[in-house]
Amino acid sequence: MSEVKTERQCAGNGGSCGATSAGRFEIAALGPSKLNEIVDVHCAAFSESLMTALGRQVVRRYYEWLLTGPHDMVALGAFQNQQLAGICFGGVFRGAFSGFLRRNRFFVAWRVASHPWVVLDREFRERLRVGFRLVLGRTARISRTGNPRTEPDRRTFGILVVAVNPHCQERGAGRALMSEAEGRARLAGYEQMYLTVHPGSARAIKFYEALGWVRVLQDGVWQGGMRKAVCPTASVSGTTSFAATRSSAASSLDLGTHR
Repeated sequence: MSEVKTERQCAGNGGSCGATSAGRFEIAALGPSKLNEIVDVHCAAFSESLMTALGRQVVRRYYEWLLTGPHDMVALGAFQNQQLAGICFGGVFRGAFSGFLRRNRFFVAWRVASHPWVVLDREFRERLRVGFRLVLGRTARISRTGNPRTEPDRRTFGILVVAVNPHCQERGAGRALMSEAEGRARLAGYEQMYLTVHPGSARAIKFYEALGWVRVLQDGVWQGGMRKAVCPTASVSGTTSFAATRSSAASSLDLGTHR
């Protein structure tokens, strides 16, 4: 589930994006060459998150997995004055968290052991438990079937993370990133988009609802899931394909969304 976080420093520019309130952002695709800047934005937007607390190398390895793993995704950056101010990762993810753990399980275990206080966080423990269970279960399935992949729902474009440096907020970066992601989802033929947001993040919820996102109920209860139709044939009512949409946009160690 997602959280809204803050920090002090703007990525790569000493705490300022050099933008005016009416400034415009250039949206461009991100690749591995931008990993350091991506990590800067993540650590600024989610300064209090557990992944950030485990260190920049954990964050870097996570985004490296997203950029190089077997995903059908787009990684977008919002640039102003050639500085990366915001990021958006969306698409269909095959093990966004479990794959990261599988590839980095010993490193993550070492970082957790060196930061034992994080184990006191119940949500963190649950995510690690689920992640390692998926890793172990997937390893067992591969050994039995020889098939390393399971295909997620191709109808849903999941937004895994949206992050904007706090010093660059309220200037349109988040809206520009979401607009570009929606356009790419539509061109690729997806029916709907899905994301999760912390139910207590009133500011983020208001932002998404203003963009046409609606809340998705699970057994009559809202737990942070939101979706938006991107094709005329898709419906935004009810809870259709909730399980599939959630798996397509599975969150990791309190990554989440931030505009």
